[in-house]
Amino acid sequence: MNIENGKINGSSASVSVKMKTVPSRNKCEDGGPPPLVVRFGALGDMILLTPLLRALAQRHGKACEVIGKGSTIKDIYAYLPFIGETQFLVSNKTPYWMNKPKKHLVEWLKTRETDVVYMLQSDHLSQKILDKAGIIPTSTKTSVIKRPNEHVIDHMARLAGFTDEKGEVMKHYQRGTELKVSDADRTELSQWLKQINCEDFPLVLVQPGYRKYKKKLRRTWKSKHWPENRWVSLLQKIMENKPDARILITGSASEYALGNTITKSIKDNRIIPVAGQLTLRRLFALLETAHSIISVDTGTAHAAAALNCPAVVLFGKTDPRVNRPVSRKAPVTIVTGPPDAILDDFEEGWKKYHTMDAISVTQVIDAWTGTCPN
Repeated sequence: MNIENGKINGSSASVSVKMKTVPSRNKCEDGGPPPLVVRFGALGDMILLTPLLRALAQRHGKACEVIGKGSTIKDIYAYLPFIGETQFLVSNKTPYWMNKPKKHLVEWLKTRETDVVYMLQSDHLSQKILDKAGIIPTSTKTSVIKRPNEHVIDHMARLAGFTDEKGEVMKHYQRGTELKVSDADRTELSQWLKQINCEDFPLVLVQPGYRKYKKKLRRTWKSKHWPENRWVSLLQKIMENKPDARILITGSASEYALGNTITKSIKDNRIIPVAGQLTLRRLFALLETAHSIISVDTGTAHAAAALNCPAVVLFGKTDPRVNRPVSRKAPVTIVTGPPDAILDDFEEGWKKYHTMDAISVTQVIDAWTGTCPN
């Protein structure tokens, strides 16, 4: 099954960049403190948060403050005008009395004027942070019941009150995710591309691995793993279709071995494994300029959509109707398998009928040729 051009069940992921002012529905009006959002998510989770942050900043007339996980939150949200101060925790699982950063975070919360707070975590450890600071959230992740097949962006819009009289998400609510690249990022990328002799070629990015790749391979079912031999066949077909391109196999340092294995199986200098060489800001700049990307369901795929890079994304047991990448402009095609799988109304049903192993090379290459420019 291929879900093409950003559409699932008739709803488009392509939205206008221009936004309309949304009236405030909280006690914090213009001139009050900025809205605060708590979300300890991975890269993709934090990117999917950008439509809500943009809308909240418009509603309140102030950039949102965000508490997240890991120092990379500053790199993720850099240059976005609707995001102000960011705070982070490296670990939320360490007991409070042993976790100095958590204590500092609580003290920071106590000193700020807080009227509007969205707690987008449902675990008790995250809630304890607000409890210790004496903060009662305006809304929480579980305060609005999630609907079947509802995308996380739409669920967050409903819990923040961006809905009409019938409780439906307002049509002018901007669903597209967003990231920004600076001139400094582009300059640094240009220098790096010269180092790997790729500055004058169309770049096709391939992301075969994902966060915690090695750990997940130990499980009996590899929920995001597509067999290496299919990646090899796919790359060969890409080179046949676009012989002037350079294929960069992206990923974190822990995924380098996977990319290197695929590269060695083909032995073509047009294929270059660069996993471990990409800082987050370099990756963003690369996605901004790339011809296209083919990726498993990972944060890189969400970053590609946010930076309007044409993308083909492979989904197995994870339901793309719920958390697929959403772009403002670029086409995003979701490929799932098997092609004739039953479309159950619930996420558990999706897991039952879909697997990565059932996705064919033909499906992916057809999606790529149909989605991406020549």
